[in-house]
Amino acid sequence: MTTTVAQAPVTIPGVSRLNRGFRRPILTMRGSLRAILARSTTCNPNPLRTKYRYLNLGGQAMRSSALVFIALFTVLGCTENSVEGLVIDRVSYAIEPPAGIQVRFRVYAKDHTILPQLTATEVALINDEKNRPFGAGGEGGSISSLGRTSNYGLYTVLALDMSDSIVKAGALGDVIDGALQFVEAAVASPEDSLKHNVAIFIFGRTDATRLVQDFTKDPQELKAVLDGLRQQTGLGGTNLYGAYLKALEKVGSVGKDVDLAERFVVILTDGTHEAGDEANLRAIAMAGKAASHAAIYSIGIAGDYDESKLAELASEQGEFIRAEKTDDLSTIFADVAARIQSLSRSNYVVGICTPVEIGAPSLTIRVSVLGQEGSRQIQYSSDQLNGDVGSCDPSAIVGLQMPNYIYLPDAAGDSESQASFCDRMYYCSSTSGVECIGYLADGMTECTYCVASSTCTEFQECVFGCSGLNI
Repeated sequence: MTTTVAQAPVTIPGVSRLNRGFRRPILTMRGSLRAILARSTTCNPNPLRTKYRYLNLGGQAMRSSALVFIALFTVLGCTENSVEGLVIDRVSYAIEPPAGIQVRFRVYAKDHTILPQLTATEVALINDEKNRPFGAGGEGGSISSLGRTSNYGLYTVLALDMSDSIVKAGALGDVIDGALQFVEAAVASPEDSLKHNVAIFIFGRTDATRLVQDFTKDPQELKAVLDGLRQQTGLGGTNLYGAYLKALEKVGSVGKDVDLAERFVVILTDGTHEAGDEANLRAIAMAGKAASHAAIYSIGIAGDYDESKLAELASEQGEFIRAEKTDDLSTIFADVAARIQSLSRSNYVVGICTPVEIGAPSLTIRVSVLGQEGSRQIQYSSDQLNGDVGSCDPSAIVGLQMPNYIYLPDAAGDSESQASFCDRMYYCSSTSGVECIGYLADGMTECTYCVASSTCTEFQECVFGCSGLNI
């Protein structure tokens, strides 16, 4: 085994970029060192302990090289994970007198790292009055273990392009195989509480776009429908924006009867919109995305078209995936399913008994996992609290179905509260009026979406908009 001296900073896959000001020679190694690189996507809290576990080194020179690398690994950090951080959103709470608070929240990584199920050692609920966790210091207060809400729903719409170009290119079989991988990972394999309700749209020209399977958790039913599509003939051109809006509308129509819903759309196509009126329909699609609570993944089969039109359909930049060739689709769908499952299990509920009973108190959720950290402060009402922690059991509070949740807006001003958020087909209305856009049928005077925001101000309310949209 040989060593090579690099005379400039290097970028190692899976490891954060080295400080550009660092100019000392950096030793790199082959073979055994790859074991560290393979593990470097997860920050190790004590990299020095991995020196001999992952490296089978012979000779002092190689041990010295290992120590140089590990010292850099320790000082400069491990991955981009430590830079991006965690997001804590979908926060709500409810008071349970005399001293109880139930807090619900979701945690995910900005860089789309798949997070494991969190444990109690990775989550702290801080009493901001004392700046330490509830129950610490023997001054009263306590906290339950992490739980998941029992009244929970997971919903995914698969929207699959079956236009003429897909069929003529011989890609239909690979599209079906990819969708089958998704069903296996999101419906067949997970435990019951994490199984998705999946619906399937196929699309092409406007009058051929249709729902071929409504929401179900039955993997055999979904697989039978998908296998039956292997003989599907081409559905003409592509009304991409119409299919996209129908998928958003479908996924937004469910989950109203559960305490907490996670909604997803996965749309696959090999091209862009062909049905006409593109600028107008694109504007409506973008407004629909802004108004939707769904996480949207777009998969584009590589071709001669403007990929930015597909990338912008995704909720975030990292949720657009390009398939270089169609036989990559099974792997891509499996990866999307893994990301979705990570989000699906990212909702948590905690019961707290607080000694605080006066003023306008707050608590802070702090999460630290895989070298990433995130925090979120919550101000809560003390009106129903009297500090009697002896009559409060946090393990009982965590399992309660509370009727009076207070939903806190996220950073973008969004909230699950229907008092402040307008779903598709609704818009914000006030006496002063709002500027809206919409694709109106003849004779309609109302619009569907607010231009500036999908949320209503204090003096506005959600009002049902126009129906019969030609999308």
